[in-house]
Amino acid sequence: MRRYTSENGVKELTDNDQSTSLVKVKGFSMLPALQVNDRLVIKTSNNYQNGDILVFEYADKQIIVHRLLKIYNNTYLCKGDNSFYVEQVFLNQIKGKVILIKRGDKIFTPPVVTDEFIALSFKVNKEFRRNGYNIDSTMKGNVYKEYINVRGSLCTM
Repeated sequence: MRRYTSENGVKELTDNDQSTSLVKVKGFSMLPALQVNDRLVIKTSNNYQNGDILVFEYADKQIIVHRLLKIYNNTYLCKGDNSFYVEQVFLNQIKGKVILIKRGDKIFTPPVVTDEFIALSFKVNKEFRRNGYNIDSTMKGNVYKEYINVRGSLCTM
């Protein structure tokens, strides 16, 4: 497993096996699906699907945990469930996908999202850009309210 450190998204990624790693969540960008101090088992792959939760290295070498919304022209479009911005990521930046979540003494698989949730994620990003990247204005809109309702049904842990 590999070890990475980040100020954003995750705290630890340890090194031993080349195909799986352990990650400790540090940030809030994936609430409610992932919470601070959740431990994630990630697995490397070359085959990622829309809805997978990916761990990737982003612009300034930070390790981020966000959901894959779409693959378009070899670009992976990702967004945190509790975020507004869509990142463009390439395969060589991806460390793996989350296959298990450990929260306290419970272990479970990542919540599966619907096509509706993915479409709403893109709509929230579009509203965010339309509002001049203003979070407060975006949160007041009907698109965001609908997104929150759908997002809230993802996690029961």
